[in-house]
Amino acid sequence: MKFCSGVLALILLGSGYAAAVEKPVSADVDFKGTLVAEPCVVSPGGEGDNVVVDFGTIPDKTFYYDGRRTWLQPFHILLSECDTSLGKEVKITFTGTEDAEQSGLLAVTSSTGVKHVAIGLITHTGEDLPFNKQTQGDILYNGNTELNFKAYVQASDEGVKNRSVGQGVFEAVSTFQLEYP
Repeated sequence: MKFCSGVLALILLGSGYAAAVEKPVSADVDFKGTLVAEPCVVSPGGEGDNVVVDFGTIPDKTFYYDGRRTWLQPFHILLSECDTSLGKEVKITFTGTEDAEQSGLLAVTSSTGVKHVAIGLITHTGEDLPFNKQTQGDILYNGNTELNFKAYVQASDEGVKNRSVGQGVFEAVSTFQLEYP
Protein backbone atom coordinates (compact mmCIF):
# COMPACT_ATOMS: atom_id res chain seq x y z
CA MET A 1 0.00 0.00 0.00
CA LYS A 2 1.21 3.47 -0.81
CA PHE A 3 0.12 6.51 1.17
CA CYS A 4 0.10 10.20 0.39
CA SER A 5 -0.91 12.67 3.04
CA GLY A 6 -1.85 16.34 2.96
CA VAL A 7 0.01 16.98 6.23
CA LEU A 8 3.74 17.21 6.89
CA ALA A 9 5.17 17.40 10.37
CA LEU A 10 8.75 18.22 11.34
CA ILE A 11 9.97 17.94 14.89
CA LEU A 12 13.34 19.29 15.94
CA LEU A 13 14.76 18.45 19.32
CA GLY A 14 17.45 20.71 20.76
CA SER A 15 19.90 20.43 23.58
CA GLY A 16 19.74 22.57 26.70
CA TYR A 17 21.77 25.73 27.18
CA ALA A 18 24.26 26.04 30.01
CA ALA A 19 25.39 29.56 30.85
CA ALA A 20 28.91 28.79 32.07
CA VAL A 21 29.95 26.40 29.29
CA GLU A 22 33.06 27.44 27.39
CA LYS A 23 33.10 24.51 25.03
CA PRO A 24 30.48 24.56 22.22
CA VAL A 25 27.82 21.89 22.46
CA SER A 26 27.03 19.93 19.35
CA ALA A 27 24.44 17.35 18.36
CA ASP A 28 23.56 15.45 15.22
CA VAL A 29 20.42 15.87 13.16
CA ASP A 30 19.41 12.85 11.10
CA PHE A 31 17.33 13.42 8.00
CA LYS A 32 15.46 10.43 6.62
CA GLY A 33 12.82 9.73 4.02
CA THR A 34 11.45 7.26 1.55
CA LEU A 35 11.04 7.91 -2.15
CA VAL A 36 8.10 6.17 -3.83
CA ALA A 37 6.39 6.22 -7.18
CA GLU A 38 2.87 7.52 -6.58
CA PRO A 39 0.26 7.17 -9.33
CA CYS A 40 -0.85 10.83 -9.05
CA VAL A 41 0.17 14.24 -7.77
CA VAL A 42 -2.20 16.30 -5.61
CA SER A 43 -2.71 19.56 -7.51
CA PRO A 44 -1.50 22.67 -5.69
CA GLY A 45 -3.82 25.40 -4.48
CA GLY A 46 -7.59 25.52 -4.19
CA GLU A 47 -8.20 22.38 -6.24
CA GLY A 48 -5.86 20.11 -4.33
CA ASP A 49 -3.68 20.75 -1.33
CA ASN A 50 -5.49 23.87 -0.06
CA VAL A 51 -9.22 23.36 -0.65
CA VAL A 52 -11.58 25.88 0.96
CA VAL A 53 -15.31 25.12 1.18
CA ASP A 54 -17.17 28.36 1.89
CA PHE A 55 -20.81 28.04 2.91
CA GLY A 56 -21.25 31.81 2.85
CA THR A 57 -24.06 33.20 5.00
CA ILE A 58 -26.37 30.60 6.53
CA PRO A 59 -29.57 31.85 8.18
CA ASP A 60 -30.01 30.10 11.55
CA LYS A 61 -33.62 29.39 10.57
CA THR A 62 -32.25 26.92 8.00
CA PHE A 63 -31.72 24.43 10.81
CA TYR A 64 -35.13 24.92 12.41
CA TYR A 65 -37.38 24.82 9.34
CA ASP A 66 -35.49 23.08 6.55
CA GLY A 67 -34.58 19.72 8.06
CA ARG A 68 -31.52 20.41 10.29
CA ARG A 69 -29.13 20.65 7.35
CA THR A 70 -27.90 23.23 4.86
CA TRP A 71 -27.70 22.87 1.13
CA LEU A 72 -24.97 20.67 -0.35
CA GLN A 73 -21.83 22.64 -1.18
CA PRO A 74 -19.83 20.88 -3.94
CA PHE A 75 -16.03 20.73 -3.89
CA HIS A 76 -13.36 18.58 -5.46
CA ILE A 77 -9.77 17.46 -5.12
CA LEU A 78 -7.83 17.36 -8.36
CA LEU A 79 -5.22 14.68 -8.86
CA SER A 80 -2.94 15.40 -11.79
CA GLU A 81 -0.24 13.57 -13.74
CA CYS A 82 -1.97 10.25 -12.96
CA ASP A 83 -0.24 7.18 -14.35
CA THR A 84 -2.55 4.17 -14.18
CA SER A 85 0.36 1.79 -14.73
CA LEU A 86 1.33 2.65 -11.11
CA GLY A 87 -2.18 2.36 -9.66
CA LYS A 88 -5.75 2.02 -10.85
CA GLU A 89 -7.65 3.18 -7.75
CA VAL A 90 -7.47 5.72 -4.94
CA LYS A 91 -9.12 5.62 -1.53
CA ILE A 92 -9.46 8.78 0.53
CA THR A 93 -9.88 9.41 4.23
CA PHE A 94 -10.85 12.80 5.64
CA THR A 95 -9.53 13.02 9.20
CA GLY A 96 -10.40 15.48 11.91
CA THR A 97 -12.02 15.92 15.29
CA GLU A 98 -15.37 14.17 15.34
CA ASP A 99 -18.27 16.18 16.72
CA ALA A 100 -19.30 15.13 20.25
CA GLU A 101 -23.03 15.33 19.44
CA GLN A 102 -23.09 14.00 15.88
CA SER A 103 -21.13 10.85 15.17
CA GLY A 104 -19.23 10.83 11.87
CA LEU A 105 -19.42 14.61 11.43
CA LEU A 106 -16.55 17.09 11.78
CA ALA A 107 -16.57 19.33 14.85
CA VAL A 108 -16.51 23.09 14.23
CA THR A 109 -14.86 25.77 16.32
CA SER A 110 -16.27 29.23 16.93
CA SER A 111 -15.26 32.12 19.14
CA THR A 112 -18.47 33.99 18.32
CA GLY A 113 -21.15 31.69 19.73
CA VAL A 114 -21.89 29.08 17.06
CA LYS A 115 -22.59 25.71 18.68
CA HIS A 116 -24.47 22.47 18.09
CA VAL A 117 -23.48 22.31 14.40
CA ALA A 118 -21.01 20.12 12.54
CA ILE A 119 -19.79 19.48 8.99
CA GLY A 120 -20.84 16.42 7.00
CA LEU A 121 -19.64 14.97 3.68
CA ILE A 122 -21.32 13.10 0.85
CA THR A 123 -19.51 11.15 -1.87
CA HIS A 124 -20.08 11.64 -5.59
CA THR A 125 -22.45 8.65 -5.45
CA GLY A 126 -24.62 10.34 -2.81
CA GLU A 127 -23.51 8.26 0.17
CA ASP A 128 -22.64 9.77 3.54
CA LEU A 129 -18.88 9.78 4.14
CA PRO A 130 -18.10 9.77 7.85
CA PHE A 131 -14.92 11.55 8.89
CA ASN A 132 -12.05 9.25 9.85
CA LYS A 133 -13.42 6.47 7.61
CA GLN A 134 -11.95 5.47 4.25
CA THR A 135 -13.93 5.61 1.00
CA GLN A 136 -14.57 2.49 -1.05
CA GLY A 137 -12.28 3.80 -3.79
CA ASP A 138 -12.40 5.79 -7.00
CA ILE A 139 -11.02 4.80 -10.38
CA LEU A 140 -7.94 6.70 -11.53
CA TYR A 141 -7.66 8.01 -15.08
CA ASN A 142 -4.48 8.77 -16.99
CA GLY A 143 -3.81 12.50 -16.74
CA ASN A 144 -6.27 14.16 -14.36
CA THR A 145 -8.68 12.54 -11.91
CA GLU A 146 -11.22 14.72 -10.12
CA LEU A 147 -12.53 13.46 -6.77
CA ASN A 148 -15.94 15.06 -6.20
CA PHE A 149 -17.65 15.57 -2.86
CA LYS A 150 -20.40 17.65 -1.29
CA ALA A 151 -20.32 19.18 2.18
CA TYR A 152 -23.11 20.42 4.43
CA VAL A 153 -23.59 21.96 7.87
CA GLN A 154 -25.95 20.09 10.17
CA ALA A 155 -27.44 21.06 13.52
CA SER A 156 -27.62 18.53 16.35
CA ASP A 157 -30.91 17.37 17.84
CA GLU A 158 -30.24 19.55 20.88
CA GLY A 159 -29.46 22.58 18.72
CA VAL A 160 -32.74 22.20 16.84
CA LYS A 161 -34.87 21.34 19.86
CA ASN A 162 -33.61 24.32 21.88
CA ARG A 163 -33.08 26.61 18.89
CA SER A 164 -29.56 27.13 20.16
CA VAL A 165 -27.17 26.95 17.21
CA GLY A 166 -26.09 30.52 17.89
CA GLN A 167 -24.83 32.99 15.34
CA GLY A 168 -21.39 34.01 14.14
CA VAL A 169 -18.37 32.68 12.31
CA PHE A 170 -17.30 29.04 12.49
CA GLU A 171 -14.58 26.91 10.95
CA ALA A 172 -13.39 23.34 10.82
CA VAL A 173 -10.22 21.76 9.45
CA SER A 174 -9.83 18.30 8.01
CA THR A 175 -6.79 16.61 6.52
CA PHE A 176 -7.20 14.11 3.72
CA GLN A 177 -5.07 11.04 3.15
CA LEU A 178 -4.88 9.21 -0.16
CA GLU A 179 -4.19 5.50 -0.41
CA TYR A 180 -3.34 3.79 -3.67
CA PRO A 181 -4.03 0.07 -2.99
